[in-house]
Amino acid sequence: MSHILSRRNMVRFTTYLLALLLLLLGAVYRQNRSLARYRRLASNSSVHAFSELSASMDKMAACLEKETCVTTPAQIAALSTEIYGQSHAARQAIGELPYADVELEQTASFVTRVGDYAQAVSRSAAAHGGFTGDERKNLGALAKTARTLAGTLDRMEGRLYSGSLTLEDLEVAERRLSGTGTSEGGESRFKAVEADFPELPTLIYDGPFSDSLQSKTAKGLRGLKKVTRTRARRLAADFMRVNPDILENAGEIAGDVPVWVFRTRGEKGTCTVRVTKRGGKILNMLCSRPVGAAAVSREEAVERAGKYLSDRGYKNLTENYYSEAEGTLTVNFTAVQGEVLLYPDLIKVEVALDTGEVVGFEGEHYLTHHVPRKLAKPSVTAEEAKKRVSDALEVRNTRLALIPTPGEHEVLCWECACRTGEGRRCMVYINAETGAEEQVLLLQEDESGTLVI
Repeated sequence: MSHILSRRNMVRFTTYLLALLLLLLGAVYRQNRSLARYRRLASNSSVHAFSELSASMDKMAACLEKETCVTTPAQIAALSTEIYGQSHAARQAIGELPYADVELEQTASFVTRVGDYAQAVSRSAAAHGGFTGDERKNLGALAKTARTLAGTLDRMEGRLYSGSLTLEDLEVAERRLSGTGTSEGGESRFKAVEADFPELPTLIYDGPFSDSLQSKTAKGLRGLKKVTRTRARRLAADFMRVNPDILENAGEIAGDVPVWVFRTRGEKGTCTVRVTKRGGKILNMLCSRPVGAAAVSREEAVERAGKYLSDRGYKNLTENYYSEAEGTLTVNFTAVQGEVLLYPDLIKVEVALDTGEVVGFEGEHYLTHHVPRKLAKPSVTAEEAKKRVSDALEVRNTRLALIPTPGEHEVLCWECACRTGEGRRCMVYINAETGAEEQVLLLQEDESGTLVI
């Protein structure tokens, strides 16, 4: 009897063991299928993003070329609006490609600058009745670069669809960037895009002074110690309010301000953050995701942007102006020392108007210029400064402001907020030491926000 039971137990044990093995094999099979499906989806998503980048660059190049051929403010505005839209689409596409923010750094910077410049040219044309200075020449140079990039991207896209080229997935790209793996000769698929990147014209535009500054020295990082990649990841996670474990290593970038790069992917899209190797400061952060219908007011978005900075230790800032595009509001903040506005020390925060979530942070200008200044007491009073302003203007308010000069020096001025006879706002800057008129800026205001020209 015991022998029979023993055999029965053995059969039962064997049956259970086989069933468990089959379950495990089934689970592994389903997991592999799920992983394969995920990789196909990721690959398809990357190919789609690359196609979007190629198409946007092609349309951008065409619009830039067209804009050099028009003269009326209406046509300049129409084409500039299209260029800005294509710039935004190209930037989003780059954000969806694996590590393209690292390996297409020049291209990403280029499309951003083109969009900003087109917007500034549009406002300038509205104010002056057409092109001024080197604007048409600059647009031509940008068109040439865009056409070259569009051609390279188009050829790569053809190879993608023919099957002679494939894009790396995240794992392969990460191994190559870390030096533990290679792809096609150990080089990035994107290498051809930025090979011999042409020199671009110097573009002076937008913002109250700061965007025209391209200082090579980050004054705010002087004397700070270097941080390790591990420490930088923790600092990035603290800034983004996430667990450090979800931040992927996305390489490093050498340049005027060397940085560690990290990336996280989730339901809210892809977020990339750059941390300076010296000091561990956040240089910039960008999240790429579709933005839905606006549900947050501009006033609330500005308030959230200010709280975002305050919560992360940025003090003594004042909101200066903002602009809206593609469902997001970009708010510009200027540092304040005592009662003096420090215009070179600019921080930008981008807020998605569907949820009020911060999806962008730009602190490069702040890190480049922000140090305590030794500010002399003004030799010219506010009342004396008002007298230096044209009689055609009505001075509404005055305050002290530090502004940069083209030679990257700084000068203390009285900022006189004025109104023209037609009711247009403008700013006149009177040197607080000599009384000389240093600068005049016009404020172009419309439904998208405020632009300074």
